[in-house]
Amino acid sequence: VLAVSWDLGSTLQASDSRNENFNTYNVVISSTEIETMMTESLNTVRQSISLNKSLDQIKASKPMEDYKAWGTGFINTSRWLEILYNSLTSSTHR
Repeated sequence: VLAVSWDLGSTLQASDSRNENFNTYNVVISSTEIETMMTESLNTVRQSISLNKSLDQIKASKPMEDYKAWGTGFINTSRWLEILYNSLTSSTHR
């Protein structure tokens, strides 16, 4: 179960219960950090595509290493790169 909420300080708080005891893990990420991650990852994937790299090659280069801790939920690092790659290589995007 993933709960996400914004507070008045413009931070994202995500709680994910992950085991039988339903311990909660909280991550607080600022909206600026989210924007930076999205911009950096989009630019990296876009540049890799321009160099004719495949999705597997992009994943192998571990472009999201700085954000490794963020990529443990439903949209993990692999899935995020797939979303970006597929979006940027779709026929409707060109």
